[in-house]
Amino acid sequence: MKLVEINGEKVGIKFTWRQLAQVEEEFGDSPNLFKYDILARVAAIGIDKPEWTPERIIEASPPMVPFIRAVDAAVKQAYFGNEAIPKETEKKSLLPAAGLCRRIARLFKRG
Repeated sequence: MKLVEINGEKVGIKFTWRQLAQVEEEFGDSPNLFKYDILARVAAIGIDKPEWTPERIIEASPPMVPFIRAVDAAVKQAYFGNEAIPKETEKKSLLPAAGLCRRIARLFKRG
């Protein structure tokens, strides 16, 4: 579980297989987390407190890049656990969410 702070409240983000399937069904295998509405919806799917709806997340407006990193870390943990991401996954998409993981990783490696 990845913990994030939203408006001073610690909130856990963790994805089950069903939640990952829901994200893929709604947004495909590579949702654009830089669109605030998509980020809020994906995060709400994985947040362990039902009161954190997409609308409430948008109202709270946590800093986007750290929030994106937290959501990405939660997705990666759902797929790989505490293991490092295999190198071949970065080159060849073996899993539906590998596109999301790769895309976000590339964005942060440029900086």
